[in-house]
Amino acid sequence: MKPSFRFAVLLVAILVAGVLVNAWSYLGEAHVERKDLKDFPESMGAWQRTGTDQILDDETLKVLRASDYLSRNFRKSDGQFANLYVGYYASQRTGATYHSPLNCLPGSGWTLSEPGKATITLRISCNAAISRSCLWASSTVSV
Repeated sequence: MKPSFRFAVLLVAILVAGVLVNAWSYLGEAHVERKDLKDFPESMGAWQRTGTDQILDDETLKVLRASDYLSRNFRKSDGQFANLYVGYYASQRTGATYHSPLNCLPGSGWTLSEPGKATITLRISCNAAISRSCLWASSTVSV
């Protein structure tokens, strides 16, 4: 095969790839129909919502860049307490990527220990795997 022919084939392949990448970027992401996170159930099995949903301050929201979020406390009748945080990002393309607690919490003074997985049963008769960690800062401990 002549070098000029190989060059022409490579040039065409690069141009086609460039057109495809730009077309993909131009067309955007698929729109996902979903409910607002504020509509998340107020009870999950034995866990019941306590208090009002936490509202994050403007500085935190600016760093977080989530399209929607929920931070809600739950308690069981035996006194166990849990805080649920869910962040939703409508797009991953514009620099709005997920905000990992593994990076954020240690940066704000929390220590993570006992990482693991847990399974919760949802009202729709299926299980969901979640991450579980013990967090502590000064005298405050959360799981």
